[in-house]
Amino acid sequence: MLTSHYEIKYQKHSMSLNFGSKDGILIRTMTVEDYKQIDRKIYSEEPLVSSTEKEPQDYSEARQKKFDDFHIRQIEQGTCLVAINENDNGRIVGLVFAHGEVPSELEEQHRSAIAIQTGQSTAKQHIMLFLCGARIKANLFERYGVSQLLYSHITYVDASMRGRGIGSRLAAALMEVGRAKGYSLMAASCSSFYSARQKEALGMECVYSEAFADYKDDKGEVVFHPTAPHTHLRIMAIKLLYRSTSFYSARQKESMGMECIYKEAYADYKDSAGQVVFKPPAPHTHIRVLAIKL
Repeated sequence: MLTSHYEIKYQKHSMSLNFGSKDGILIRTMTVEDYKQIDRKIYSEEPLVSSTEKEPQDYSEARQKKFDDFHIRQIEQGTCLVAINENDNGRIVGLVFAHGEVPSELEEQHRSAIAIQTGQSTAKQHIMLFLCGARIKANLFERYGVSQLLYSHITYVDASMRGRGIGSRLAAALMEVGRAKGYSLMAASCSSFYSARQKEALGMECVYSEAFADYKDDKGEVVFHPTAPHTHLRIMAIKLLYRSTSFYSARQKESMGMECIYKEAYADYKDSAGQVVFKPPAPHTHIRVLAIKL
């Protein structure tokens, strides 16, 4: 179909690795070398992680390689970003981990998390089950009618650099990555109250929330105890691309401030015999892809 034809063409477009510098902070895509420089202590500041007991050292080390491999696969997708302090020898002061996801991958993660729960669950296993369960309940693929999305699962800004808009710049740059790669939807899991509020300011909507106090282990005990105001997990989402086959639908979206970033004439799409496939009546002459203005 024509929309799939468009996506293939669009994903071939080149995209800058550099999203600009402001006040000495450069946003760009993450490399594997960047990843090696990241202090793993940053994960301990996440509300769910900080409110649970530490795993045994030997178990934690056994899981680390899987954790690293998981993130390196994301980096190789070109969907992870870093914020670099150009005034401090290129120190990494912020980051985003994100990856493309399809329904089958989420379902497999959820099945794995449920299987793990049958044994003695560790803190990280509870977090995996909680996050996967919330995303299943959010029902993003059916809710928005998409077959794939860009999922952001970690955003971090160094404590000494917070309040400077770095997190917002990272999120906005990730939206641009999503657009350039042809993702029509971006979603994020926010365990931090401030992270969710920041994403709302960028136009993302909360489509599902769950109180940490409502998640309990098989003994009926609450697992997560983050400090206020971090009381809920929120699943946030935003449409990045809209495909309009109707002239009037495209015009309506443009009147709402969206921009047409690609269009293709129906007459230019032909089958293997060279025959035009689509012949809608005027004024419906093009398929248009519109995007939110960032």
